[in-house]
Amino acid sequence: METNVGKTDAAVRWIIAVVLFSIAFVFNAHVVWSFFAAVGALVMAGTALTRRCMFYSLIELAMRRRRPVAH
Repeated sequence: METNVGKTDAAVRWIIAVVLFSIAFVFNAHVVWSFFAAVGALVMAGTALTRRCMFYSLIELAMRRRRPVAH
């Protein structure tokens, strides 16, 4: 599988995941906010970890630089 998430994009996704996990922890009395923040954090962490974003695949966007093919 080809990755389509670059290093900078993955780092931003990790930061967003940490923020969303923090929101889920702080708002754990509000089940809906906590649930959606936790799900969003898991999605962000998953895409950062695998460096593959299904949404990017759907719209054929690649944030990773492609190396030129040597002939």
